[in-house]
Amino acid sequence: MKDNCNCGRSTKKEERNFCVDGKNYKSRSPCLHAKRSCKNCHCLNCDNPFGAQEKRENQKATRLRQPSQISTKRASSLDFLEEIGENPKDKAWTDVETIMFVFISEVWNIDEIPELTLQFNKYANILKKAKFQIDLKSEKSIQCKILSEGAKKTYFNSLLQVVG
Repeated sequence: MKDNCNCGRSTKKEERNFCVDGKNYKSRSPCLHAKRSCKNCHCLNCDNPFGAQEKRENQKATRLRQPSQISTKRASSLDFLEEIGENPKDKAWTDVETIMFVFISEVWNIDEIPELTLQFNKYANILKKAKFQIDLKSEKSIQCKILSEGAKKTYFNSLLQVVG
């Protein structure tokens, strides 16, 4: 059982007394249930029949936790990460970027990551000027995409072998 009670600290009603059984309800005060006084407790408006806490002037409850430092204004995840100084990962690939990546790597048969990155970014700049939603990619992002596409190809090829 708890050592001390905090009755009345979370309520706005200052006229109600706590740590006492009412007409229609039983108090939840652990001190009242244990039949002991509330002299060392943090309760407000205490009326414990076994020994109430001394009445104090301005029995306003103090905040035990520190207020949060995080802002509550609305922001996208990317904006929030940049605001707090985190380096966000590369953005997800759009359909246009994926189609262009597959075209450059499969049709032109380019396997080297630096060359693939160079060609991708060259054509990304052209499409960006034509108002397509496309971003330049780093070599690391291209390498991750190659691994992702390779895993998808392996999965679909093994699935075709099982079905066929």
